[in-house]
Amino acid sequence: DPKDRLSRTLTTFLKDVDRRYSTKVFKDDAKSFPALAPSANFKILGGALKQSCVAVCAAAGLTCHEEWAERVNSCKVLEASFACLQGCNDNFFGVDLPAYNSQREQCLINNAPAAHPFSCQITYDFSRRLCPCGA
Repeated sequence: DPKDRLSRTLTTFLKDVDRRYSTKVFKDDAKSFPALAPSANFKILGGALKQSCVAVCAAAGLTCHEEWAERVNSCKVLEASFACLQGCNDNFFGVDLPAYNSQREQCLINNAPAAHPFSCQITYDFSRRLCPCGA
C-alpha cells in the first residue's frame, strides 16, 4: 500500500533527522574539578594542524601538563575552542585526544584515557590538539 510505504519512509526519515540533530549529552561534560591555584596559570589552548601540545604551550610561554588532560577532555571545552561542524564524538581513543579532526570536521574525545593517556609530545596530521597549559 503506497500510504503505508510513505508513512514508513517518513518515520525513517524523521528518526534519522532526530538522530543526527538531537543534542547528545556527553558524560565528561558533567565532570567538575577542584580549582587549580592561580600560580598554576592554567590555560586551555588549541593548536594548529600537526602541532604538538609542547609547541602550543611553549608558544604562549607555558608548559604542557599531561596531568591536567582530563580537564580538557570534554565536548564543552572542545566546542569553546574549535568550530566542531560535525559535533563531538566520544567513540575514539588515543594519546592525541582530545582534538579537532579536520578530516571529519569533528571534535574527538578520548573515551579511554586510562588505557591511552594523553601525551603532550604527539602530533597527528589531521588533528588540532587541545592542550592543558600552565606554569
